[in-house]
Amino acid sequence: MKSTTVAIPPAPALRPEEHTLTPPSDRHVWIAGYWTWRNDQYEWVAEHWELPPCAGAAWVAACWEQHDNSQKFHEGHWSLE
Repeated sequence: MKSTTVAIPPAPALRPEEHTLTPPSDRHVWIAGYWTWRNDQYEWVAEHWELPPCAGAAWVAACWEQHDNSQKFHEGHWSLE
């Protein structure tokens, strides 16, 4: 799992409206959109359907954690636990 700690302002409160569309197959998993920090600015990563890499894999959503005056970003990833 990739984590990055950066001193940045809080993520924008407004999230673009998401529409869960019909999955391409019964194996696809919905990945919700999220804010990430790229090129010294926030960037919205759009929601999408994705196939797990193998049977039993579960999606762990990206998230931000507050650490004093900085925030730590945990990239979304597939867990095999």
